[in-house]
Amino acid sequence: MENIELLLKEILLEIRELKLEVRELKLGGAKDVKEVKKVSKTKEVEVPFEKEDKKDLIFEYQKPECIKEIEDYLASKNIKVKTKKEDTILYNDNLSKLANFIGKNYENVKEFIHKLKVDNNRAQGFTMNLKDFSPKKISDINQLAKWLYDIGFLEKYVYKNSPNFLLYAKLNRNPKAINFLLGGWMEIYIRNIVLKTLSEIGLDGCYIKNYQISLPDEKDFELDLVFKVGDDFYWIETKTGDYQSYINKYANFYKLIGINKENAFLVLSDMSEEGAKTLSDMYEMNTLRLQDFEREFKKRVGVLDED
Repeated sequence: MENIELLLKEILLEIRELKLEVRELKLGGAKDVKEVKKVSKTKEVEVPFEKEDKKDLIFEYQKPECIKEIEDYLASKNIKVKTKKEDTILYNDNLSKLANFIGKNYENVKEFIHKLKVDNNRAQGFTMNLKDFSPKKISDINQLAKWLYDIGFLEKYVYKNSPNFLLYAKLNRNPKAINFLLGGWMEIYIRNIVLKTLSEIGLDGCYIKNYQISLPDEKDFELDLVFKVGDDFYWIETKTGDYQSYINKYANFYKLIGINKENAFLVLSDMSEEGAKTLSDMYEMNTLRLQDFEREFKKRVGVLDED
């Protein structure tokens, strides 16, 4: 009942803010309004991010003979691969750069991302009041919204500047957009951190992503990311939403797969530092906040000294 009441309050708030936006537009404030038209398909456009001077890393870390070693390792644990998914998003692709932007600026854009996830269920669009946000936060949210519109992931995007600071957006119900915004961006961002780290220190390796597997008890499971670096295996699971109903399964899986506790990572986008430490202690696996993963992984592979 409490959840329903909160949901109704949020809907009423959004309706009120949307009415305010419509009223302001009618009053003639068009000079301060950025309005875009409906987009029905994903557009192939170049997203204006900073240039990467590194060569693309995907091909360096998708060597078939190395990937087979990961698959053979899974088979040795009586784990069957049901479906293989080739990672087709290059390190320098637009979606990869967009994932990096979200990951690096997540604290500034997370409210916007959460609104998009809610809009996936309602398909009605939403309004955000940015008046009390910092200039950097307003800038990051609007940059993200503009880029999502440019590649067709938003069906509509309207922003009215000072004095209202109202943003209206509507998610394009394109499966590619939905999968990316509901969590795909985080898998890509974490993958990029690992690949860049390995490349910088000259470590060979490979990885698999989003493999559907069958466990020894014949239950299905999806692997977000498994890396082979030298003789070591690393398993990384990412969650942008509900983790509570999965964490027992994750804690049991890394033991089943035979990976060292230090090489098993559960990365959560919305978690306090204390909460992550508590989960790590309770379930005996590395549970990390999104912003802490890069530092902890670099420690694990010897780039940074342990505290």
